[in-house]
Amino acid sequence: MEKPLSKQTFPLVITLVIFLILATLLSTSAISKAGLSDTQYGNDFTVFYAAAKNFYYQNDPYNHKIAAKTPYLYLPLFALLIMPLGLMSLANAATIWYWLNILFTILLLVCCTRLVSKERSKQVPIIIILFILSSRLILDNLFWGQVNILVALLIAIWFLAKENSYKWLGELALAIAISIKITPILLTFYLILKRRWQDLINLSICFSLITFISLIPLGSNSFVLLKGWFQRTILNKEGFNWAYAGNQSLRGTLERLFTTTSTESIYYPTVNIITLPSKTSQLIFIFTAFSLVFYFSYKTIRQIKGVNQVNKLLDWQVGALCALMLLLSNLSWKAHFIFLTLPLAIIIKIALFGKRLSKISLAVLIVFFLLISLTTQPIIGVKLHQWFETHSYYCLITLIIFFLCLNLKDQEI
Repeated sequence: MEKPLSKQTFPLVITLVIFLILATLLSTSAISKAGLSDTQYGNDFTVFYAAAKNFYYQNDPYNHKIAAKTPYLYLPLFALLIMPLGLMSLANAATIWYWLNILFTILLLVCCTRLVSKERSKQVPIIIILFILSSRLILDNLFWGQVNILVALLIAIWFLAKENSYKWLGELALAIAISIKITPILLTFYLILKRRWQDLINLSICFSLITFISLIPLGSNSFVLLKGWFQRTILNKEGFNWAYAGNQSLRGTLERLFTTTSTESIYYPTVNIITLPSKTSQLIFIFTAFSLVFYFSYKTIRQIKGVNQVNKLLDWQVGALCALMLLLSNLSWKAHFIFLTLPLAIIIKIALFGKRLSKISLAVLIVFFLLISLTTQPIIGVKLHQWFETHSYYCLITLIIFFLCLNLKDQEI
């Protein structure tokens, strides 16, 4: 019995060792991106660190030292959670954050693999291929000091907790994810479609409670600071350019394709196919967004078979929603696409072990790898890299993944 188990786990152990070696080799370079001081932007962790530090000393995570150019865009909870890092030097804090992200990455890959397969013989190849496909996304998050890996992990924990009937753990994980990134709130719409009213009530209680706790240190300024957060993050009073080439959301794509708004790219400042007023582009985005949500709702309700599955959370539906979050968000930087980890795990399983759509799934995975991993500047040069960015290659492959997930059947997963 030990020999077959050894044969199954050996490639996984080798993959883990390689990952940790690479993580160690890259650690100095990635950690140094945060800079040496919270008075100058290094990467996104510099902002998180400055917010946490200001939260501790001034009871305010928003008006930190570099807020004028790089504001803290989340609710107070995340700054409160990482407040201990704000008490350290930036270098030490960045080091801990880097290795926490390494841990989050391992847990994310394990959770997503566990969600799509209970069989060890299938889990090993799935997790290895998943690691290879998501390597570029992992690197982007590590070097930018981002929080996306944690948010993706929290979504996976929510789903895993629901599968194993762990009361409140799933709701708490999802509430924290929503507090950090907002876009996971789309999962509440899925709970409504599934008529999981108790889950919605528990989630509302968790979100209200953790938000209330995070607001206590703000004191009498809580309303003013929350209003400022709402204006910056939700209403875009900060004035982010949706057409910026790095924004791979559906909104960013439509803004680039249908208006003359600058992409801020050196080689491709505008790439519009036709020229429309910005308001018309916004209307097209709203119509397209509603169409995608309607299609998701239609496929979700239509493919429910039997009374037993009315309330059941299904892998392919949650996977499609992970893709939809990225498409419907106003801003989806490339590092955000680590949210595709779960749908990728689903597609890998179909490609390896499925009877239907296996060839299509394999083709999608190959295209994903080519577009995401082989279009970096060191490989194809700055000019061609910017061409891919401005022409929304992340958005395109995410749309394909969204539609593929919704055309799978539960018994195939």
